[in-house]
This record gives sequence, structure tokens and C-alpha cells, in this order.
Amino acid sequence: MARILGLDLGSYSVKGLVLDSSGRTPVPKAYAEVRRPEGEPLDSLRTALHQLLTTHPELRADQVIIALPGASLATHQLTLPFNDPKRLDSVVPFEVEGQLPYDLSAAVFDYQVTTQKEKASDLLVGVVRKDELAPLLALLAELNLDPRIVTHPGVAYQNLLLQHAALFDGASAKAWVALGCTSGGATPATSAGRGSRLVGMFRSRPSCSASPGMRALPPHTKTAPTRLRLRAV
Repeated sequence: MARILGLDLGSYSVKGLVLDSSGRTPVPKAYAEVRRPEGEPLDSLRTALHQLLTTHPELRADQVIIALPGASLATHQLTLPFNDPKRLDSVVPFEVEGQLPYDLSAAVFDYQVTTQKEKASDLLVGVVRKDELAPLLALLAELNLDPRIVTHPGVAYQNLLLQHAALFDGASAKAWVALGCTSGGATPATSAGRGSRLVGMFRSRPSCSASPGMRALPPHTKTAPTRLRLRAV
């Protein structure tokens, strides 16, 4: 897996970044962005992706990873009073289903442990309805894109903050950075500065300003860069 193409399917534009992972440290090799035209969301996405891939051959890659558009995701933060992975696997589906207005069998989901204390685990859970995910995967297949990983954009931001904390040195610890704003949906947000923590995705007003209701996760003793895959239940 030498060249990896990461695609950000934003509401304003689609962006592609190629990393060469053949060495010990991934190296950026190419980047391109195409603005999405007006129109029906899937048609707009199809047009922009086609233009991105046909006009930027430098984005050729061996593997593809995509972050789901924020508006298609429901995101939950859970705290469970134990750390055992097997118990988490067995309990999380019931906890998630209790928070959804539809049956869990109609969705795919996955979770990632974001913090762990002595006897508790904080989890980031991403849920997407199958009838929203299937059209997106079909569109990608039309363009000969078969993503190896379908991930949560909030996790990508968390990895950025954890692996490149120096980029945010000098920022106020209370400063809010609103990322990926859309006209009608979820806004991934992070608290910038030292000790940054993932906030996640929040349903918000059509605005690119941070909501006063957003809060950072509390300090914790165990954190690691993560990759969240969505899986069928």
C-alpha cells in the first residue's frame, strides 16, 4: 500500500490528498480541490469527483480512504463504566440503539475508544443509515473508486491534532475551530491549543461559528491516534 488517496467529500468542495506510505513516515505527494456545482447533492458530488479525478492524474493511488459527509452521520458520545474490549463490543449496540429513532438493523455503525480512565471508557460512535450509505458507495463505484476505509471525519481531525500538535502551538486553549460547516447539518469541531481533545460532530444552526453548547472531552490518561471504520451490524 504505497500511495493512499484520502477524499474529503465536503459540501462546498471535494478535496483529495495522496500520501506515499512506503517509508516509515507517510509523505504528501499530491493535493487537489474542486468546487462542487449547484444541484442535487449526489449529482453535485458526482460531477465534482469526476472533474477531480480526470483533471488531476497525480491523484492516482493504490488505496482509497473516504470520510463520510457530515450531514449523513449521526454521532454519539458514550461513557461506559469498564474498559474490557469484549464487553464494549457487546454493550455498545444496545446503547446506540436506545438513542436512535429507527431500528439499528437499518444502519451501519462503529465506535472508537477516545479516552480511558481506570474504570471507564469514553467512546465516539458513528452511525449512518444504510439507505444513505448505499447510494454514496454506488456513486463511488461508478467512478471506479472502491474505498478500503470509510471513516468518520471527526477521527481524521483528532489524528491531526494528536500527531501534529505543534501546528496549534500558540493558539488559545479555549479557542474553537469550526471545520466542515454545512448549510444544514453536522459541524465537526475541535478545541484548539495544547491538550486539544476531539469534540465530534454536532447538529447545529446553518452557521460556521462555534455553538456555545459545544464542549471538549475532559483530560484523560490514555490517548492514541485512531481510525474509525463503519461496519454492518
